[in-house]
Amino acid sequence: MKDLRTALLVLGCILLSNLGHSQTLFRYLLGADLARAHLSLELDSLIANKFTDNVFAGHVAFEVDTGTLTLPVEVSVRGKFRRKECDLPPLKLEFKKGHLKALGLKKADSYKLVTHCLDDKRGPQYLFKEYSAYKMYNLLTDSSFQVQIFPITYKNTRTGEELESYAMLIESNEELEDRLGGKIDESFGATVDSVDAVTLEMMSLFNYMIGNQDVNLATSHNCKLMRRKGGKMLTIPYDFDYSLLVNARYAFPGLDDNRTVLRKYQGYLKNKLVYKEVLPRFLANENAFVAEIKKIGEMKSAHRGEAIRYIQDFFYRLRTNSYSMKYIH
Repeated sequence: MKDLRTALLVLGCILLSNLGHSQTLFRYLLGADLARAHLSLELDSLIANKFTDNVFAGHVAFEVDTGTLTLPVEVSVRGKFRRKECDLPPLKLEFKKGHLKALGLKKADSYKLVTHCLDDKRGPQYLFKEYSAYKMYNLLTDSSFQVQIFPITYKNTRTGEELESYAMLIESNEELEDRLGGKIDESFGATVDSVDAVTLEMMSLFNYMIGNQDVNLATSHNCKLMRRKGGKMLTIPYDFDYSLLVNARYAFPGLDDNRTVLRKYQGYLKNKLVYKEVLPRFLANENAFVAEIKKIGEMKSAHRGEAIRYIQDFFYRLRTNSYSMKYIH
């Protein structure tokens, strides 16, 4: 414990000298050339208890441009559906505010870590495509979660075994609130009249583009609602792994090929007039969307080509008016 405190203080001095002002852990890692993360805990125990809310103590080390930043962390399994399907389900990382403060960092202490899910060659490919979905939505609007992806080593502290893969860290709710100047509403769902029409239809059209039906405004399923002063709530989607862009084998059990599932639009008829503002944003970003997929060098060519063709098909439908827009009344 003494060695850990010493390491934290030394690294804190390094960080403070480089930061010059306080920022969050996510923001620091985003600008510090994060090369790899190492997460150490009783991994087998966590997986064996993935249907519980048990918390496991561990350490995470981030290799950055100034050295290695090591922090104690509490790890638990998050989500509902992926607990059932994943060999390694998505995780929640909880840091101590005091440790973050000692490093000169703001006290945003809770983060979602998206794992590779499946322990086979498809798992990381699904993760890369979900990451590309977040990056494409970032191009459309600031009302979106920022993410970063990196190689990661999971070490089972009980057996010493290690697992090499990739993981994606998602901006915390606190950071999103600070960046957008709002407050996340934790109530159960919303009505179409209570939310901003432009962000709602942008979210709906984006989900249509990537073939994602795993979102529900009425229950806030995979959709954060943010209140702002003097305005309606913003809609901010997340968790895109059940989309046809990702094409995960567990999204539609029983199907040999998820791409036989048709896109389904989930927009609202009363918001139809906002398309004069929404559609141009998509059309202006057609090449940029494809570029985001191409940037992921670790994505295998077959998966990359499949993802690009799926996005290009959306724009073909827009240009030829061959898409079906069945509005929710």
